[in-house]
Amino acid sequence: MKYKGIVIKLTKNKAIVTTEDFQCYYIKRSPTICVGKEVEFTNKEIIEKTHTLARWALSVACVIFLITSFIYFTGIIDIDNILYSPQVFAYVSIDINPSFEMEIDYKGRVLNLVPLDDDARFIFNNIKFDKVNISKVIDNIIGELKANGDISEKTKEHILISSTLDGQNEESNHTAPEKRQKLDIIMDGIKKDIENSYKADVYLLQGDIKQREDAKSKGISTGRYIVYKSLEKELSIEDVKKATVADLIESLESDKLEVMPTPTPTPTPSPTQTLTTLPIDTSKETPTPMTSTQQSSNTPSNIPSNTPSNTPAPTQTLISTPEPIDLMYRRFESSNYRGYFIRSESFRAGISSYVAPVEDSIFKIVPGLAEGDCISFESTNHPGHYLKHENFEIILKKYEDTELFKADATFRIVSGLADGSMISFQSFNYPDRYIRHRDYNLYIEEISTELDKKDATYIELKVE
Repeated sequence: MKYKGIVIKLTKNKAIVTTEDFQCYYIKRSPTICVGKEVEFTNKEIIEKTHTLARWALSVACVIFLITSFIYFTGIIDIDNILYSPQVFAYVSIDINPSFEMEIDYKGRVLNLVPLDDDARFIFNNIKFDKVNISKVIDNIIGELKANGDISEKTKEHILISSTLDGQNEESNHTAPEKRQKLDIIMDGIKKDIENSYKADVYLLQGDIKQREDAKSKGISTGRYIVYKSLEKELSIEDVKKATVADLIESLESDKLEVMPTPTPTPTPSPTQTLTTLPIDTSKETPTPMTSTQQSSNTPSNIPSNTPSNTPAPTQTLISTPEPIDLMYRRFESSNYRGYFIRSESFRAGISSYVAPVEDSIFKIVPGLAEGDCISFESTNHPGHYLKHENFEIILKKYEDTELFKADATFRIVSGLADGSMISFQSFNYPDRYIRHRDYNLYIEEISTELDKKDATYIELKVE
């Protein structure tokens, strides 16, 4: 006899399945079974329950599960309000002209909405927010602005969004990275939802509790305050209060060269020759990817005599850098996640807006370990360690005197795949792959879509 049911629980070797006639069975667990999956099974697959009490307990558990599921999905009783005590996980400020701040929980649901200016107070009473997903609340805000004629369908809007972990979450050092990652995922979802639904550019920033408190004392959003601190030499606090979001973002984008204290380099066995301006390469040869069978040989200062050329997947022309790279210190900002920088963390590479220490995002640009006309990224706070790809993931690893390591740690600078005024990094030994961010981590991947191109394009920031 054949049965059909839904998997409601998994144990080490068994799965509990409930059928349409409210019967529950133990069946043998297989690798493809997961909770919620509909499965078919026969009498042979049923594991007999020899203990009467166990059979009774299983039946009771199934009935309770079915009743609870029915109540939850039909909304007869709000289970969350009974079992769930809402706690503030993070604060999100949004500036569209007007400005709001939202308190959200760990699931990204809005617990409180605070208008920060007169325009926000005007529409506040029309916004439903209590335990509503933050993307939906923002959608409601934008809908109100469109209804009032404050947003036009014909023009592109600029939206500034900042996120700040709640003070307790920020101070819990052992769980802070996990919580920051969760917050990044929520923010990434907001950005995608807005850009998929509206004609808008979303600029994400991440602040800390002190910045939020300082912003409150000055009567502005955390996002505007972060912009103010970045541009306080050019703009006063009153200028930032009065400026449109478009003007603020334009000011940030025009301030592309970032001035920071020069880190003191530590003597290391890293290459010491000077990089020259990269030549334009018009050849069509494609270098053969290097394999792990290559033999170890020279030191970083010895450069292989063969000069591979490339045919990247997206047709791009190798360009000269804006100025000769002479053992320079640089940061690299994502083109589509503004305020997020390439950084190393626990010897993995990714992009992040919260970088502490900041040296995790500063790299010493040295001649390519495998090719002098290329570059390699040496860590400033882990001298002698380089960014390299391993299983196509970018990691930070201590120098090894092998041809494979040198090739994996070498990249060509090419014109930005999404914007020719920016730059992209092409793998030396896999020329059809480029450094791109995905889920906030860095990989070398083939580039095909417009999103891929944006994820693989960066802004070079000079550190002096």
